[in-house]
Amino acid sequence: AVKMHIDSQGNREITFLNPEMIEDQTTLGIEDNENTNISDKFLLKQNFPNPFNSNTTIQFDIPLNPPLKGGTTQSGGYISLNIYDVNGKEIATLIDNINTSGSYQVDWNASSCPSGIYFYTLRTKDFAKTRKMLLLR
Repeated sequence: AVKMHIDSQGNREITFLNPEMIEDQTTLGIEDNENTNISDKFLLKQNFPNPFNSNTTIQFDIPLNPPLKGGTTQSGGYISLNIYDVNGKEIATLIDNINTSGSYQVDWNASSCPSGIYFYTLRTKDFAKTRKMLLLR
């Protein structure tokens, strides 16, 4: 028997559980030759936890050669992640001008902000995605 585990980053791990087949339990890491852990499109995930008290984590993916309007592709470009209050006032800049594809995780400490609804936006030249989060004290 085997046990397969896929973590939140997409990494796979297989553990052989049959002691008759294998003397000791063996864990194998599986690595793909391709960049399968990198999305083929921009992805902005919901923050966690939400609602939150002071600290929350925001995850997002930047694709390899992300598509632009008209079907062309780019190899990077200006990317930012900003936090806004309900009035549209920018509260924080978490990412400013990264251009490397991959999966990212950013923590936001909102200890100096009052309770309420906030928005975070991942923005590039040709893409913008906004999500809502709730800060509770």
